Amino acid sequence: MKKRIMIIKQVAKTMIQEFAADGVKYLELHSMQREVTETGLTKQRYIETVLEAIRQCKQAEVDIDVRFLVAVDRRHGPEVAMDTVKLAEDFLLSSDGIVVGLDLSGDPTVSHGKDLLSALEKAKNCGLKLVLHLSEVPSQRDESELLLNLPPDRIGHRTFLHPESGGSDSLADKLCKQNIPIESILVCCEQLQKYSWVTKSDKAALHLFNKMIFQQQNPGVY
Repeated sequence: MKKRIMIIKQVAKTMIQEFAADGVKYLELHSMQREVTETGLTKQRYIETVLEAIRQCKQAEVDIDVRFLVAVDRRHGPEVAMDTVKLAEDFLLSSDGIVVGLDLSGDPTVSHGKDLLSALEKAKNCGLKLVLHLSEVPSQRDESELLLNLPPDRIGHRTFLHPESGGSDSLADKLCKQNIPIESILVCCEQLQKYSWVTKSDKAALHLFNKMIFQQQNPGVY
């Protein structure tokens, strides 16, 4: 387990340092918790390791402000989602402001948001900020309507939220009326030409994502 922890910590530190070198001043790390039973690596220890990496970068005076969002993977169902919320709540209270929220992500075709609603409501009620990936596939209109009622503190992807791309006027209007910030990640979206309505809002931002996977070097979207 010691070797695996060292690798996790080094990857996190390298990512933070590379973003700082690119001039990024605020960075959010979103991560699903890896649990490897045979080595004794628990979800809690995984998060603790990433937090250690963040703290070490801060102690080394790396010029970047880093926060962490605990991720809920849709694939694992409501019981695991609730356990993840409880874990995130514990770190919200004990991480000195590093853990700030919960991120709903994962394969959007394997479950419906209604199954995770109780966990998301609990997260919001305990003070965790909610980042929800919505409208990632054309068939999510009902789910998007449901989850926008929470409401989330930010939404991601939303490729199929606007009526021009398979969503609805109701979804777009609700998003604008509730003034919910949008993160638009260029490398993930399938229909980049649909951004004109988003950029009319002062709550829209273009994000770089998966820097190390895609080997992106400061593409000018910060």
